[in-house]
Amino acid sequence: MIREYYPRAAQHLLNAQLAKVESASLWSTLLEGGLVDQEVVTYPDGSGVISAWPTGRQAELTDLFRGP
Repeated sequence: MIREYYPRAAQHLLNAQLAKVESASLWSTLLEGGLVDQEVVTYPDGSGVISAWPTGRQAELTDLFRGP
């Protein structure tokens, strides 16, 4: 029913589900190489972000989530 009435929403949902499967597979493959790069960003309000990705593969992961 969602595809009939909301085709764009259905496609976004399908894309998200596919990205989840692809990212799990990609992470598994990339982490076989061992260590990861990390980045820590802090903001004046005390909050922050910690990111980690397999060494040298950040662009590949970013492209996966950027999608078609």
